[in-house]
Amino acid sequence: MNESRQEREQTNSRSPMPLYIWDFYEQANQGDIELLRHYLPRHVTFKQNSETNNGWFIVYNLTATGRRKEKELIVKADLRIRLGSEMPTAEEFHQQEIIHDDEEDEPALLTTTWENLNIYEVDPDNREVHRLLDTRFLPSDSLRRGDKWIDFDVTPALTKRRKEDSNDLIEFYIKRLVSNATPMSIDLRDSAALIVQIETPETANQNRRRKRSTKKNKNRRRKQHNNQPKAKNLCRLESLWVDFKQLDWDDWIISPAAYDAYQCRGKCTDAPPSARQNYSNHAIMQTLIHSLNASAVPPPCCVPTEMSPLPILYRDVHNTTIVHKYPDMIVEACGCH
Repeated sequence: MNESRQEREQTNSRSPMPLYIWDFYEQANQGDIELLRHYLPRHVTFKQNSETNNGWFIVYNLTATGRRKEKELIVKADLRIRLGSEMPTAEEFHQQEIIHDDEEDEPALLTTTWENLNIYEVDPDNREVHRLLDTRFLPSDSLRRGDKWIDFDVTPALTKRRKEDSNDLIEFYIKRLVSNATPMSIDLRDSAALIVQIETPETANQNRRRKRSTKKNKNRRRKQHNNQPKAKNLCRLESLWVDFKQLDWDDWIISPAAYDAYQCRGKCTDAPPSARQNYSNHAIMQTLIHSLNASAVPPPCCVPTEMSPLPILYRDVHNTTIVHKYPDMIVEACGCH
């Protein structure tokens, strides 16, 4: 266990996590993301055609812990690259801009020098065949306010049906056309990230049928259960603090470091059953029979009746950074069943 921990820590130290990952983690906390994987390139190869025409072949391995292709729906896939000349500090990361389709770049009105960036999917059976996925036109002086990140939409390459016997490798080609011989610098060492947002069919159906509960309502439910009288040891909700460091999981879980999972404790022996203990109809009948003949049937059990998910940010053994909203991680309400 110690050796694997050291290996993972060494891997993590070689590839620092971009700070924009925290934006995705916050979106997961808000309920907007179920599962997101952040892949770094397996190989990057530069191709120089001429002074004004060059590009990069980038290969990704989509292997990830817990990945089940047949049960995953690709919501969106972006290839994100950083434009700039120097690697920024952590503070500078916060100030970098990400160019989106609906944003206009003001310097474009003043510049006469443009760069054209096209991204293609490389056919795995014939590497001479490139399928255009997305394109960007950028003014060369658009970096005068600092480095920028730019997203290419590569969703079709991930969503189209792939051969069953194909492996998990996928290759892209970024082609750059510039109007002069002094183009802006593009750093692909650790910045060419493939960011894939995923849903499972079960969660997608639940999201269509059910409105997401707000934290205010959740806290209100917890408060009601915590106010249950403890003297009678009735079924109620209590705290259960989970610390990932105590579990020796802090070497791969980045956030949260700990959380309150809550737990259900107490007895379901009231006769007649209390409405505040959230009895099911079956539990009511079971309680009444138990009150008449304790040896005929045991009393109902105090169990969770409502659960909520918990987003976890972690890095797996393949060095893939993952944001995953795991279901049924937090008890919201208890009852006698």
